[in-house]
Amino acid sequence: MTLNNSASLIYNTSTLPGDTGPLAFWAGNYYWGVGVLDWGADGATINNNSSGTMQSIVSGTGEAQGDGIISLQAVTINNSGLIDGELTNHDGVAYGVYQNSSGVTITNNAGATISAAAPYYASGIQCGNNVIVVNNGTVKAVG
Repeated sequence: MTLNNSASLIYNTSTLPGDTGPLAFWAGNYYWGVGVLDWGADGATINNNSSGTMQSIVSGTGEAQGDGIISLQAVTINNSGLIDGELTNHDGVAYGVYQNSSGVTITNNAGATISAAAPYYASGIQCGNNVIVVNNGTVKAVG
């Protein structure tokens, strides 16, 4: 699977009813916002072009997670735009890129940004084993 993005993929929970999570809802008002979800396509490639934005903005009252990109399998990410995860409530985490297992290759090109912001915990890139990151742009976390 290959995803080529040159537009805005923005998931903002403030546009949703208060009792609905963006991609997943669990008891206790759990919000999980994902700009781009690569749930199980092992070997997928995500190309975020220079005009591309992959962003998750999560607000709410319960525990939450905001991810620009999340993958549970091996993935290759080529970023020339913006990948961003943001969380506005105090109970949760934000990641620019979150990869749960092993086998991720990230190229963050000149002029590109991978970022995360959250009051509690933020990580620009949070990955498992076998991680290759080539950064010629900006990776930042604000917490």
